[in-house]
Parts: sequence; C-alpha cells; structure tokens
Amino acid sequence: MTDTKKYDSIAEKQFHNRHPELLVTKDPYKCSFVDSSGTIFRAIPDFYDPQNSCYIEFKDGVLNTKPNKLSAIESSAKVQQYKADHNLNWTFKDAYTHDWNHSMFKQSIVQKRLSKKGVTMIVVFSDRSKLSQTNINRLAKCGLKWDYESNYFELQQETA
Repeated sequence: MTDTKKYDSIAEKQFHNRHPELLVTKDPYKCSFVDSSGTIFRAIPDFYDPQNSCYIEFKDGVLNTKPNKLSAIESSAKVQQYKADHNLNWTFKDAYTHDWNHSMFKQSIVQKRLSKKGVTMIVVFSDRSKLSQTNINRLAKCGLKWDYESNYFELQQETA
C-alpha cells in the first residue's frame, strides 16, 4: 500500500528510502505554468535535494509526448473509457503513456520557467526506466535536463 500522505507511488517511497537525505515536498511551486495551448497549470515537486539546492521530479518510467494538458486529458479519458467498457484496470503503464504529469513537455515547461526564476529542477529516472535512444533524443529536443538515479547520486558523492 502506498503511503499517500507522503508519496504518490510505491516507487517514490522506495526512491526516498534509498535517498533519505532528500526532503519530500507536497507544496506547489510558487508560480504557475502555461502549456502550448495556453492552459495554465500548477506543479508540485516530488523531492528537494538540500545539498544541491535542487528540486527532483522522480520518474519510474518513460515520459510520454503529450504536448499539452488538454491532449493528455483527452487521451487518458479515451483509454479509461475503453478499459472500463472491457473490465480492464488502469495501470501504471497507462498513466505514464497518457497522463499530463508524465509528459516530457510538462516537465520541460516547468523546468524552463523555474530556471528563469533561478530555481533548479531535474527529472531523475529510476535506473530501471531504461530509456531508449529515441526517448533520450526526444528529451534532448525538448530541452529537458534529466539523469538516471545512479548517475545523479554518484555525482553528488563525488562532489561531497
């Protein structure tokens, strides 16, 4: 069972258990964001790394390419309806494939806006995420700063 008061997923809880020095964050960033369709949205970071003054968005899967919040909502609704009609369960993979929270464009928008305000945020993928070269190229094309968990924390140990 997920500790929903503190974590959004079991993977986040496991990540925090591996890195207890991180602070869990549940407060939204102090600014709003605008997607490519003009929709205003808020975002909440998963963790704060006090050693590096950096917010971390943890991901345990591949980010999707939904370009804006509305397209993600529409995509998600279609799949949820299909699954309901066929007595199928919404899965972790479905969320990563359709939800706005798992869009590389959302993460990029958040990261770029925060950067302009002098705030650092990075997307950290679990090592088991195993991004394909296509995924890596897409992340680079949208300008997203990211790292694998082992690389991020290995670099922190080297600079300590």
